[in-house]
Amino acid sequence: MNDSNKTIPLTVVGEKQLGGDKIARNRAGFADAPALRKPAWIRVRIPPGNAVAQLKAKLRENR
Repeated sequence: MNDSNKTIPLTVVGEKQLGGDKIARNRAGFADAPALRKPAWIRVRIPPGNAVAQLKAKLRENR
């Protein structure tokens, strides 16, 4: 295996570190947290019927 990818890059005074250079210096590893589902009360429920289509039609004609 090539060990050159695992070395910590040396810093040069006055040179800004970008993206991967900043992260490479941090040795703490964190496991990816699973994406949690949104709770039921925060979800939008579309009302049954034709009310949504009628509202869209009114909004479009009054543009």
